[in-house]
Amino acid sequence: MTLQNSFTNIRLEQSAPETSESLIKLIITEDFPGKDYFINFYLKNNGGYLPSPTSHYYRDSFYNISLNERNAMHVEGFYFIPQHPEEYKCRMLLSIPRVRWHYSNHSEQARVFSATHIPFAFDASGNVYWINTKNGVIQFINHEKENEPVDNIAPSFRDFCENIKSTRRLK
Repeated sequence: MTLQNSFTNIRLEQSAPETSESLIKLIITEDFPGKDYFINFYLKNNGGYLPSPTSHYYRDSFYNISLNERNAMHVEGFYFIPQHPEEYKCRMLLSIPRVRWHYSNHSEQARVFSATHIPFAFDASGNVYWINTKNGVIQFINHEKENEPVDNIAPSFRDFCENIKSTRRLK
């Protein structure tokens, strides 16, 4: 695969076996803005790793970011949709329901958060990107920062995916 500056047509590596729309809807029961794009993405790529280890998403693609705020967000890969409820791992990937279940067991606050958010991607440190099912906004939880979400990572799943860059910017 030839890497371009942007992963508009993301093709992940080491993906789980193909999935179906009915299975995605069975696993991801919530409706949220952008769910159609999410389904199409997972029909093409059932989780996996980005082909470039330097892949980043930049929050200033959509938002004004001050100098003291985090802008460059590393993206390692995407969680997968399992073929059956008991499946939680495929190769080195975790399933979306497993990550959600695991996180929801940390605290009452985490349980409430995970009830309205869907984990879908991760960075190299195991921090998680989430879709807010109320508005489709992408949020990020850095487990080293007391699990506080960083709001406004991207306005939508589509915006997030279409603005992942294969290389890190100098600024």
